[in-house]
Amino acid sequence: MKTRIALGIAVGLIAAICIGTAGVNAAILAESSFDRTLEVSGPVTLSVSTASGGVHVHAGTDRQIHIVAHVRADDRLTQSEADAAVKQIAANPPIRQMGSMISIGPDREDPLYHNIGIEYDIVTPKQTTLTAKSGSGNIQVADLAQEVNALTGSGDVQADNIGTKVKLATGSGSVHAHGIAGDADVSAGSGTIELQQSVAGDVHARTGSGSIHIDGAKKALIAETGSGSITVSGAVSTSGWRLRTGSGRVTLDLGSTARFTLDAQSSNGGIHLEQPILMQGSLNNHHIHGAVNGGGPEVSIETGSGSIEIR
Repeated sequence: MKTRIALGIAVGLIAAICIGTAGVNAAILAESSFDRTLEVSGPVTLSVSTASGGVHVHAGTDRQIHIVAHVRADDRLTQSEADAAVKQIAANPPIRQMGSMISIGPDREDPLYHNIGIEYDIVTPKQTTLTAKSGSGNIQVADLAQEVNALTGSGDVQADNIGTKVKLATGSGSVHAHGIAGDADVSAGSGTIELQQSVAGDVHARTGSGSIHIDGAKKALIAETGSGSITVSGAVSTSGWRLRTGSGRVTLDLGSTARFTLDAQSSNGGIHLEQPILMQGSLNNHHIHGAVNGGGPEVSIETGSGSIEIR
């Protein structure tokens, strides 16, 4: 039986978040920039959105947020419209502050931002809870101690050294996350996923087309790809794992003493298990079910076309 996994990313949500669109191949008619520094105290809640452009956020001083932005207008505007728009935005940037709550990005209905792209480079206190969204552009986040939510319609998402849980998604692109100290929900409509946890947390990773690589998994794990390999290293503790790929190899590195209950199935591929197993049911080269090293949480693996290796 061929495995089929239907995966989808709600990229259309981007249109409701970000204002206007800057054409992917449109020429730039006018450019400008702005630079602002905001004074804050205590933990920060920061929201950043852009229709087109990257968002780059990393930790700095505890009492300031420094924002550098590059504004561009594309050739769906006339030259005079483009010049006027970027000049007005640079003079009155879309930044709103209420104490330690900061919002960066235009209001949804503001026509000024139609056919405008803005790229942000932001330095914020380490104790910042971040929501970053781009219709089209890469998102990079580093060294924050609070929750991070990052979503782009088209582009890569990278998060490094985040002190708690993350939610990272791209409609078309890859997700790279390293040093994640907590739960991780990562998804890609089309692209690879790479996740390394520094502190145990639940993981949900899914991609429509691409490989998944997870290092340091120790709690609940769900990994799903429509087409691509899955590689996981870690330890099965108290929670079960579920791994699914429509077409690809599955490799687990768990150690010789790992205790779990295995249910592994490959429609068109072999299954190799290095640990001792007490089989349940009849022996089958394409389906193995049994207790490994005495049993424990269930590890369920299924691939439509590809081998399964557990070591």
